[in-house]
Amino acid sequence: MLFLQLSTGKSPTGITMRQILIPAIIISLLAGGCALQPLQYVAHSPLKVAVSLQNQEATIATNISLYNPNRLTGKVQSGQLEVLLGPSSVGNIVLDTTVRVKGRSAFILPVQFTTTGAQLLNASKYAKGFFSGNAYIPYTVKGDIFIRSMLVYRKRIDVVYSDSLLLKDIQGLRQ
Repeated sequence: MLFLQLSTGKSPTGITMRQILIPAIIISLLAGGCALQPLQYVAHSPLKVAVSLQNQEATIATNISLYNPNRLTGKVQSGQLEVLLGPSSVGNIVLDTTVRVKGRSAFILPVQFTTTGAQLLNASKYAKGFFSGNAYIPYTVKGDIFIRSMLVYRKRIDVVYSDSLLLKDIQGLRQ
């Protein structure tokens, strides 16, 4: 049980410390237990690919636009997302960039991950539409993001979305 010893003296405005702290503590406890909706995918910028032939790796970077349907406002503290091309996992995104997230608004999350040539080759068999000239590959991103709100809360929010990636929109493949 939590006991608070508060001054009963009144401030010049007539408000006691107890009148301020008790409602603040109650609101904090109620808000801390609220279930959060998953972040909603809006779009992504064209992918930028940097290939290292020496290491046989490709670094892929993009900006993901997400919508926060929750009232929670804070900063992305950390997170881990898995990227799948078709059913094949091609890499993991570790979020370490601080991004401000406002409640009920969209925000942009810069992401980058490294994958191997073998993983990309394995996933390329799921590409579709080569003969129509609009080749694309379906992809899925799933994982969770931790958002720190105020100084107290650290909330986990799920991220799961699927989209298709047009191969002609990938920057860095033809150089």
